[in-house]
Amino acid sequence: MLNLKNDNLRRRYDVLKYDVQRTEQVIYDLTIRGLKPLEEKSAAAES
Repeated sequence: MLNLKNDNLRRRYDVLKYDVQRTEQVIYDLTIRGLKPLEEKSAAAES
């Protein structure tokens, strides 16, 4: 049986998971504050 409590793979996974959560929080904050342009506008500008 695998012991994943403090395994190196588990630690790396946790770091990645929390980095993704922080990135999602920043994107959410930028969207709420109106600092992130809507994706439809940027896609329409490229066409």
